[in-house]
Amino acid sequence: MTGNTPKAVYSINPTAWQFWAWTAGRIVAVIVVGWAGITFVADRAFDARLEKFHGVAQPQIHTYIDQKVDAHAKLPAHGVVLNEIAAVKIRNAASDQRWVDLNKTLSEMKAQNVEMNKKIDRLLERQ
Repeated sequence: MTGNTPKAVYSINPTAWQFWAWTAGRIVAVIVVGWAGITFVADRAFDARLEKFHGVAQPQIHTYIDQKVDAHAKLPAHGVVLNEIAAVKIRNAASDQRWVDLNKTLSEMKAQNVEMNKKIDRLLERQ
């Protein structure tokens, strides 16, 4: 200790560093716990409001869609088309029956024609 002016001497005090590290850690922990609590509460409140919204909105949306589908299905054009399709089916069934009857009649006429040809052949043989 020689000299006539005092000198500043700095030293590392581990106890002081531990205090500040411990304090900073506690502050961070308090902030994290506070943020987690706020997030948890906000999430629960949001989910509750979302469930309430879905409870009201989804049935209304389904009702609206059902009304639109029913209104579209009841358009007169669709009914006319369906009636025309049914009429075509009825006409086709009647045509099919007439075709079957015509084939049956033609088969009978062919059989009669064969019979008549035999009779004509016998008559011609007699002469």
